[in-house]
Amino acid sequence: MSTDTSEAQATTAEDDGTPPAEQTRRWGRLAINAGAAVVVALLVLLVVRLIIANAGPALGVTPVADLQPGSCLAEGSTKAEEYTVVDCSTPHEQQVVATVDLSLGRDVFTSFDAMPALAQEVCDRYLEYDLFVEQEAHEDRLSMAALGLPTEAEYEAGRTDAFCAVVATDGSKLTTDEYRPIR
Repeated sequence: MSTDTSEAQATTAEDDGTPPAEQTRRWGRLAINAGAAVVVALLVLLVVRLIIANAGPALGVTPVADLQPGSCLAEGSTKAEEYTVVDCSTPHEQQVVATVDLSLGRDVFTSFDAMPALAQEVCDRYLEYDLFVEQEAHEDRLSMAALGLPTEAEYEAGRTDAFCAVVATDGSKLTTDEYRPIR
């Protein structure tokens, strides 16, 4: 019986003409290649995510609703409908560092006129607790301004975010990137 079993195994191994040791090596190479392909795919995905995450805001004229944290602004106004986003290494008036969700404020306040005060208070607390800026950045050097507040019609249409921007307390222009995301 053992001879029949040996012959059956030999016949199976020789069906494609390849010895069992070579078949094992083939499967090993296939597994290594598949593993390498998965590692390469994960590395490509990681690089793409890093590029997208660190792309930063687009430069140029930008509608206020399209601003994002990290945007350095050439204009000093807090009520403009659009801003010129510039490179943060060039002198700029202010930098957007955070957003404020005003959607909860509508239920708390009886008047829409209170929204600017709510946005400014949130921005002030961000600076007070060193959120979204360098930890020592606020020590009499920076202050916060709420900007890009939606109008009541925009608010009712669903735009409920405002922005917090840092400005130099002494009125000078900023020349560095003050934004630090919370991770």
